[in-house]
Amino acid sequence: ANMSHELRTPLNSIIGFSRVILKGIDGPLTDLQSQDLASINSAGQHLLGLINDILDMARIEAGKMELVLDEVDLHDTINGVMSTTVALVKDKSVRLIQDVAPDLPRVRADSMRVRQVLLNLLVNAAQAIPEGHANENEIGVTTKTADVYGSAVVEVSDTGCGIPAENLARIFDPFFTTKFTGRGLGLAAVLGIVRGHNGALKVFSEEGWGRPSRFSCPAPRAWRRKWPPPRPARRTGEARGACWSSTTKRPCA
Repeated sequence: ANMSHELRTPLNSIIGFSRVILKGIDGPLTDLQSQDLASINSAGQHLLGLINDILDMARIEAGKMELVLDEVDLHDTINGVMSTTVALVKDKSVRLIQDVAPDLPRVRADSMRVRQVLLNLLVNAAQAIPEGHANENEIGVTTKTADVYGSAVVEVSDTGCGIPAENLARIFDPFFTTKFTGRGLGLAAVLGIVRGHNGALKVFSEEGWGRPSRFSCPAPRAWRRKWPPPRPARRTGEARGACWSSTTKRPCA
């Protein structure tokens, strides 16, 4: 985390100059040169994403992630993220479904971080659907009001390959991944962000039956201003679901 600036500066130059050359600003390229430069740019973007994820995890574990809290309209946030998701599934036979409750309350949250949570869960959902799958699959976002305090619950679901029961208890552990392209930091960061909002996160899954992921955000009057205490004890999951609640400080029932 302390080295992040020193790492980003040369990395941004690599990404920036490779993009400039790819655009042909410095002269024409051969097909082979274009392929090599595209690989350099892609690898740079991947490394930058890894650095950002590690920086987020360092802040979360130290209890120093700063949240810019305001009243957030989840309708706008979900609309924006779903528009971004269209590009993630353009090469797949996938139908995007959006079902947002009209009476969903505004929540007390950091809009950028809530967007990060939603986008991460949608990226996971898109990656869970196999390439070239003949049948149409679905990725959906649904919402509801959870309790008397007006907390909002957002669920992201997919009809992909699901998660084996033996892996379900470990999905929140940093650097645990079953995907070759995964970094294993997405759900760990999502968990930290949701906990920072005094919300709860739960993932249900069975192998071959898709994966609903559900998180909650409190309405303004349910908000507690202090961060929850630092990292939780080791988390365990049930046969169908794994979650962590910052309210009870233990795995969800």
